Amino acid sequence: MLTILIVDDELPAIEAIAQRVDWERLNIGRALVADSAAAARTIFFRERIDLMLCDIEMPGESGLELLAWVNQCSRQTVSIFLTCHADFTYAKQAVHMGAFDYLLKPALIEDIEEVVGRAAKEFLHRQSQIEMEQQWQQDKATLEQQVWIHYMRGGFNMSWESLKKELEKRAVFIDENQLFLPMICSVRRWIAPESDRDFEALEYAWFNLLTELFSFNGHPPVVISESIGRKVVLMPEADAGVLSEISEKCTDFLRVLDKFFVGSQEFYRGSACFYVGRCVTVPCLPEVYAQLVRLEQENVSYDGQIFYLDNEKDAGGDNMKPQLEQWRFLMESGRCEELCLNIQHYLERIVRDKRMSRDFLKQFYHNFCQMVYSVLAQKDILAQQLLSNIEPTPEEAQGSVEQMTVYTQNVLKFAMGYMNTVGHGNQVVETVKAYIHEHIYEDISRDELAKYVYLNPNYLSRLFSNETGTSLIDYITSTKLSLVRQHLGDSSLSITEAASRVGYTNMPYFSRLYKKKFGTTPAEDRKHMLGK
Repeated sequence: MLTILIVDDELPAIEAIAQRVDWERLNIGRALVADSAAAARTIFFRERIDLMLCDIEMPGESGLELLAWVNQCSRQTVSIFLTCHADFTYAKQAVHMGAFDYLLKPALIEDIEEVVGRAAKEFLHRQSQIEMEQQWQQDKATLEQQVWIHYMRGGFNMSWESLKKELEKRAVFIDENQLFLPMICSVRRWIAPESDRDFEALEYAWFNLLTELFSFNGHPPVVISESIGRKVVLMPEADAGVLSEISEKCTDFLRVLDKFFVGSQEFYRGSACFYVGRCVTVPCLPEVYAQLVRLEQENVSYDGQIFYLDNEKDAGGDNMKPQLEQWRFLMESGRCEELCLNIQHYLERIVRDKRMSRDFLKQFYHNFCQMVYSVLAQKDILAQQLLSNIEPTPEEAQGSVEQMTVYTQNVLKFAMGYMNTVGHGNQVVETVKAYIHEHIYEDISRDELAKYVYLNPNYLSRLFSNETGTSLIDYITSTKLSLVRQHLGDSSLSITEAASRVGYTNMPYFSRLYKKKFGTTPAEDRKHMLGK
């Protein structure tokens, strides 16, 4: 429902109109009144006015003067004039200023309703046009962004000619020789806002801030929103003067984020970095964009930094041999806390020296795992099985220094804790015995038991024999036979059924094992037990 404001210095006239017109039929929900232009302004500040029915001749300020103000401050309002002057000059001036229609006093209610009804339809038509225009502009901007990013990613081998045609369809015209400076602004570690409202507010603020900051000489950048945490900025007309200001602009952007968003529980909680390319023509953009993406992927440790493509430095291979030898000694000595701290300080030093990269972190991961696996192998521990479920995953660990630090600490604490357990052989043996008793009705192999306790099968056999004075296989056999002997006291079970329950199906072989252990056959033993 719409709102109309009736403005006239003759109160009886406007009250009569307000009371007698059938507003509901005209899709008007409220009819407000004002007896002067000043009073009308006050209402405009307080309310959204869709239609205005206004007298021209009023003390102090005329209706035409009020319309000039409305055209500036409330452009969506559709205005109609009521006046007792049948002077064409007034009508001409009113129409020239954008008035919808012009009525002479005294006007019949039917005439007022007819004009106001048409004005209401005009208002709805204008609103529809505005919304369509806004939606078209929004869709146009979205499509333009999609075309740009599709081109830079090399999608479907899109050529410069293809890009040009697609952009021209959207009324975007670009010279092939125009220079662009591509940049990526992204968050290495991102925690998205919890609500849609916060998400939209952050997206809007970030997009507008980049557009405003990187506009030079009246040329706004092309800001492509790949995601809320990643924006691509294409700066047109980038010359030497612009390049000299890039660092300052990037720093200003990061400063604004730190001041208004970082640490906020409602908005942004990551830390952005800039990756700045070089000025190139449009056909060269895909190659430079790919280089920027690689530069971004290499960043596994730095927040709030500006990286320049032309200043890329090779982090180089760090000679880890002395560190690995020291770490190996600490691991073999069981000094877990000292080793974890040592590795953490090493990674922090590489970051501090600006030598950390994704390739470096990957090489560190492989060297670390080789060291740990080697020490565990010396202890006859199956490292791959032991460490298969450590969190974070190896892929996540190689994604950032923070994750790698957590991964190394979890690996060392778990591995060295198990090394300590194996050092106390009786704990391992008791674990094996418990497993045997729990699975006594199943076929149990030495390899299965070794895998269960993450040990080499031969080492487990030696350990078990040393701790118990009997071999692992003999212990399994003895336990199974003892269980069969218990079942023989149950007259409802045959000897074959009692033996098959624990896995013996070859009865002659079973009988030999039974007699060797108990000095009597299963049948004789059962007869003796039932006789008692």
